[in-house]
Amino acid sequence: MPIVINVIVTCTKRKTLAVPKQLKFRCIRKAPIETKADLWCDRLIASRAETLPARQLYSGDHWSIARSMENASTNLGPSVRLRIASAGYGLVTMDTPLKPYSATFSSSHPDSIAKKTISDDRASIYRHWWEVMSRADNLQTGKPRTIAEIAADSPNAPLLVIASENYLLAIQHDLQTALSQLNSSDLLSIFSAGCKSLNGLADHLLPYDARMQHAVGGALRSLNMRVAQMALADCRRSLATFSALRQMLSRISRQQPELRKFERQPMTDTEVRRYIARELKRNSDVCHTPLLRKLRDGGQACEQKRFAKIFREVREREQLNGS
Repeated sequence: MPIVINVIVTCTKRKTLAVPKQLKFRCIRKAPIETKADLWCDRLIASRAETLPARQLYSGDHWSIARSMENASTNLGPSVRLRIASAGYGLVTMDTPLKPYSATFSSSHPDSIAKKTISDDRASIYRHWWEVMSRADNLQTGKPRTIAEIAADSPNAPLLVIASENYLLAIQHDLQTALSQLNSSDLLSIFSAGCKSLNGLADHLLPYDARMQHAVGGALRSLNMRVAQMALADCRRSLATFSALRQMLSRISRQQPELRKFERQPMTDTEVRRYIARELKRNSDVCHTPLLRKLRDGGQACEQKRFAKIFREVREREQLNGS
C-alpha cells in the first residue's frame, strides 16, 4: 500500500478575492474567546461573499510552493495530503470552499486573533482560539477538524508541519495529541526556522536557519516552505522521517556560508515614521518591502515586522488626511 505523507501548511494573508469589511477580524468586538468565535462564525456563514476552494482562494509565493507540494512524490509512490491551518476557519483541506477573510495569528497584523498582549497571554489566546475553532461544526468544513485526527487516521504516515512560531503556538496542543497518536515519534517533523523552542515538541524542530536561503533561494518569508519543498524532493532517496530529514538538513546547512552581519544604524519609531511619510509623498504606491530594502541599503536598521506595522499606520493616516 502506498505511503502517505501528511503535510500541514498555514493559510496566507493574500487572497484572490477582495475581503469584505465584515470578514476582517478587527471588526469583532472585545469578548471572551468562545463569544468571539461564535460572532466570527456567524459572520462567515451569513456573508454573501463568493466562495472558492482553498487552493484557489489563497495566493502569493508561499502558496504557489504549497500547491507544488501536492505533486511531490517519492520512489515509493506516496501521495502528499495537504491540509491548511487557518486562523479564520480552523483546519481545512485544499478543496474546502472558503469565503475571503482576514484573520491571522500574526501578532503585528490589524486582524490578529490576539493583539497588544504580552507573549504568554498571546500564546494562550492562540491555543484557546484553535481549540474553539476545531469544534466549530457550523462552518461545515468537513473532517478532519484537528491534526490529531489526521494522525489517528494515519498512525504510520509521516506528518510534516510547516509553520511560523505564532501558528505553532496556536496548534501546539493539537500537535502534542497528534504525536501521541503516531506509532513512532520519528514521524513528526516541524519546519520553522524562527522557532527555537516549543514545549513538548522541541525534539521535532528541524535544525536549519536563515543560511538555508543560499540553498533554496527566494525570500526569507517563504524559507520554511522552500526548505520543506526541497525536503520532499529529497524523499525520493530517503524516508520522510524526522531523523532522515534532520540528517539531510544538517548536512546541507553545514555547506552554507555564514550569515552576513550588517553594521546598520538603528532607528526609533519616530524616525521610521518620518522616513515612510517622506517616501510616500514621493510615491504613494510604494509597498513596504522594497521601501524597507531601500532603508537598509542606506545603512539604517529596522526589524521587518515593526517596519510593516509602522508603514500601515502611516499609510492609513496619510490616506485619511488626503480624503
